[in-house]
Amino acid sequence: MTRTRDLTLRELARVTGRHPETLRRLACVGRLPGAYQIGNRWAISRAAANELRRVPWPEGEEGHS
Repeated sequence: MTRTRDLTLRELARVTGRHPETLRRLACVGRLPGAYQIGNRWAISRAAANELRRVPWPEGEEGHS
């Protein structure tokens, strides 16, 4: 079984169309499911990233902010 690496928030921003800073703020307050911190950087599992792409974002957290 091959394990694919997790995504950085910058990579997640590219695939979701969200601004990386918006994703970082959400991760910092625990509102980005599957996000975790390694040192001073954030990452998210590919499974969690795929789930985020399937569900609508909460109001006020859509698009680039």
